[in-house]
Amino acid sequence: MGRARRSRRPVLVALLSLAGLTVGWGGTAPRPRPGRDTFAQVERGMTLGQASAAVGGPPGDYRTDRAAALPHGFWRLWRHTGWVSNDAVLFAEFDERGVAIDVRVMEMEYDTGPGLWERARDRLGVFQPPPQPRRPPGVLPPELD
Repeated sequence: MGRARRSRRPVLVALLSLAGLTVGWGGTAPRPRPGRDTFAQVERGMTLGQASAAVGGPPGDYRTDRAAALPHGFWRLWRHTGWVSNDAVLFAEFDERGVAIDVRVMEMEYDTGPGLWERARDRLGVFQPPPQPRRPPGVLPPELD
């Protein structure tokens, strides 16, 4: 009998641990995802803690789409604390008391030009689609004929 009781104990501990994790996981409210909407809530006069709470996280890069490029002119704001998301960038400058004295939101820019592989392929002339034959002027394509 003692042996059966001992073999049940690890199973019971595992089940209780799983139940505790499930309750803990489900009991947390989802945090807002940093982005343009949460950046708009940050104002001058807020502390870093208040700004982080409004945004939904500490300063950092929250992009999930690496095609989003930092906007032109962002380098002028290098002294600012920043949050980066897929759709916008928030820059906030804090004074020595930790209060925001300058807050700027900039839209992200997407680079739709060719990437490194496409530029190399085009320069080397490899893997290019065959050129399409040109029709003489005034000749309709077969589907319109």
